[in-house]
Parts: sequence; C-alpha cells; structure tokens
Amino acid sequence: MVINRYILKNLIGVCFFVTLVLTLLVMLTQSLRFLELIIETGAPPLSFFKMLGLAVPRFLEVILPLSIVTAVIFIYNKMISENELIVLRSSGATQRQLMMPAIYMAMIGFLLMIFLTMWGSPFSHGKLELLRGQLKTQYAGLLLREGVFNPIDKDLMIYMDERTSNRDMNGLLIHDTRDPDTPPVTIIAERGEILMRDDNLTEVVVYNGTRQHYRTETQSLDILNFKEYTLEVENAQKAPVTRLKQADERTIFELLNPTDERVKRNDRLMYLLNAELHRRIAMPFSIFSFVSIALACLLVGSFNRRGHTRRIIWAAVIVILLESLFVALTNLIEDRIWAIPLLYIAVAIPLAASIYIISPAGEAMRQKTVKRKAVK
Repeated sequence: MVINRYILKNLIGVCFFVTLVLTLLVMLTQSLRFLELIIETGAPPLSFFKMLGLAVPRFLEVILPLSIVTAVIFIYNKMISENELIVLRSSGATQRQLMMPAIYMAMIGFLLMIFLTMWGSPFSHGKLELLRGQLKTQYAGLLLREGVFNPIDKDLMIYMDERTSNRDMNGLLIHDTRDPDTPPVTIIAERGEILMRDDNLTEVVVYNGTRQHYRTETQSLDILNFKEYTLEVENAQKAPVTRLKQADERTIFELLNPTDERVKRNDRLMYLLNAELHRRIAMPFSIFSFVSIALACLLVGSFNRRGHTRRIIWAAVIVILLESLFVALTNLIEDRIWAIPLLYIAVAIPLAASIYIISPAGEAMRQKTVKRKAVK
C-alpha cells in the first residue's frame, strides 16, 4: 500500500536521525572516561576511537527503543496536525491500516534489538573490556609523573623533571637495585624515552648522562659517561590472566551453555547468567509496548484543532516511566528471583492495555463512557 510505504519511510528517516543524534550525545558524555584512560596510560589515540566504536552497540540497546517511539509520536502527530489522518480515514482507511506502518517499524526495531542484545552488544562489550585490560597492561605499568620518584619495577625507581610527550622525558634520575649480585646503579641523564618492545618487556632509553655505582669492596665510585644507554624493564603487570567474563559480556550461546567450570560450580554466577538471559529476552519486546502506547495516545479520541500536546505529554511520560521501571527491574533481578516475572509483566501489561484501547472493543467502551458523561 502506498500510504504504508509513505508513513514507514518517514518513520525510518526520523528514527535514524534521532538515533544518530542521541548516539552522538551519549558518546560525547561517555568519551570522557575513555579519554581519561588514554591520557593516564599514554596509549595511542587510535585506541580511543576503537573504544568508542566498541561502546556504540551498548548505547543502542537503550537508544533504539526511545528513537522508534519518538519517531512514531512525531510522524503521527504531524499527520494529525496537517489533517492527513482525517483525509485517510475519510477515504476508508481503518484504524488497523493506520497502525500498520508503526507496527512494521516496531518489527524492524525488534529484529535489530534481538541482534544487539543476543550477540552484538555483549560481543563488543567483551572486546571493550579486553581492550581496556590490554591498555592498562601494556602502558600503565610505565606511567610516570613529573617531579615524583616513580616505582616502576621491583627495586627500580625513576625520577623525571618533565614529560614532553607520551614517551619522551627530560631530567632523569634512575636508581636500579634489581640485581642482588651487583652494587646499586644510579643513572643521571638529560633526556630519555620509553619504547614498548613486546607485551612483557619495555625499554627505557636514556641519552647524554652518567652511570654510577659504588663498589663497597674497594670503596670507590665507578662513573661511566654515555651518549645512549638502555634499561630493560619487565612490565609491572603481566599479560592479563584469562578473565572471567561477566554476564553482560557473554553472547546468547555463552549464556545458554557456559563452558567455564568456574561458572558451572558457582550457583551465584549461574543465577546471574539466567537473569541476564531473561533481561535480553524481555528488552526487545519493550519496543512493541512503547509503540502501542504512542498509538493509543494519538489515534484514539476525537480530532482537536488546537493540537494534541496533552496526548503527546501523556505518551512521553508513560514511556519514560516504563523505561525507568524496566531499568529498575533489570537491576533488581540480579538479587531477587521473584523480580523476573515482573520484568515480563512490565512489558506485557502496557502492550495488552494499549491494544485493547485501540481495538473496536476499547473504542466501544470509550464511546459508552462518553455518552454516560454526556447524559449526566
């Protein structure tokens, strides 16, 4: 039907725009945490954008339902204010036909949410947590502060006057007592740099300085002048041990069939996996609840030339309250098993109530109520 395609096209356009804007806003606020990590660890800037990209699917879990209901409210209110719905109804369009584009939009969102919640979001979130651990492992071990004696490795201390970049330093003093068979070594250098050679080894290369150590047996101070000198430093943090994935980092297959024996032997972890599974099943269906609420508020009732601001406010308030309730219940089910049925009830009741209000039975009941009020 041409009308369905016309309405659906507008819904998709508005939904895409709202999703893009909300995603950029959320990324702008959340990027501060990633930027702080990059600055603290001295990791390359490319890691910042990689973390942002991996965080997007998690944002979309919350943004997508709100974007779809916003698009439905905006487009249908626009059609009402421009008398398009009146024309369509006058030409014979039924309530069901007017609702179908929004239902198609909800189905598209439902499929996208299934993909995000079951695989996309947990996969990307797991990669994000792994990347965070790698950055801290590879870079944070040699994070030096200016004007402070920094303990880098066991029995190794580095002092620097200033840092000119992530790896370049000026005014260095290094005290090395790692080798128990040799006297302590003190190195003074004009400048130096940090080079990551591999996952477990780092080189501190210093230039234009002296290497000093005191020999107790001869009570003499040996001094070596150098133009370049290299110290090998084992990273303070080894390559990360196999980390136990959290429930929100596991795909649907890992939730249904966990292979880690540490999880199988822990009743608490198994319950958290079960609670996360229920959350992912219920969340996509919230889109149908939100869309049905918007349609019930906008398509039911008489036409008002002064607008439908009150109906829009009601729809927005109900959706926000339901979203807040859903978030509260998803947090509650982690500790209360009785909250799991409430999660499905919070999705099903608004959906059923909205469908009834829009249905002919609901319309008949509303007309009877209006007549009774008119008689009184």
